[in-house]
Amino acid sequence: MNETDRHSGPARRSLSTLIALDLQERLLPVITDNEQVVKFAGRILRAADILGVPVVATEQYPKGLGRTVEAIRALLDTERIREKLSFGCCGIDGFVNELQGLGRSQVVVIGIEAHVCVQQTVLGLLAAGFEVYVC
Repeated sequence: MNETDRHSGPARRSLSTLIALDLQERLLPVITDNEQVVKFAGRILRAADILGVPVVATEQYPKGLGRTVEAIRALLDTERIREKLSFGCCGIDGFVNELQGLGRSQVVVIGIEAHVCVQQTVLGLLAAGFEVYVC
């Protein structure tokens, strides 16, 4: 398979799941333009709700890094927030199976720490056979 075969085209709501990565209290203050990041993430989460796209969120070591910021947490189903100790989401026990159980082949990713948590999540999702779109 070459790189152009990895995607079947634009993300489609009937095939997509949204993952919101690590938008946490102690991480956001050191992120450039963090208010814009939260605002943008909120827009994407509201759009996913309107479009009926399932959302899963993660928190990297919440005991030390805090919970998801309230502006984002208020838009989430807290039953779908997964704690993680690995950088990538696929390191969460059962995470890939949970996504596969939704019956959707595309994953849209929003979040912070692109150099590690987003990157490791995307690589894991690609290895698991998902089409991945990063906002």
